[in-house]
Amino acid sequence: MHNKAANYVDALTERDLAQVLALLTDDAAVHGPDGAIRGQADICRLFRRRFALGATLDVTDMTVDGSAVTIAYRAQLCGAAADGRDLLRFAADGRIAEVRLQPSLAERLALAPVAGHA
Repeated sequence: MHNKAANYVDALTERDLAQVLALLTDDAAVHGPDGAIRGQADICRLFRRRFALGATLDVTDMTVDGSAVTIAYRAQLCGAAADGRDLLRFAADGRIAEVRLQPSLAERLALAPVAGHA
């Protein structure tokens, strides 16, 4: 699973949306600050939005536990740095079935809707 998680990280850092989606099962779920997102179209929109932020990610740790991988990272966004953690759960076919985003504070602030502009 470590190699597959590394492929996911590479796709994120390269902002390769097609590769991110290819690594996910068709019915994958992404859980983030705004709740669960399911389906390729909605997941595509989420990652497009994250990529548009321009944050850089540096992986600080990757832990494998059976079919789950936890990726700890440091995000750099607009000159600020903050830590985050994502949990990936893999399906039997080796693709990612679930992503639990625990974004850094910088990402949370950037992803939060501005009052009156949601």
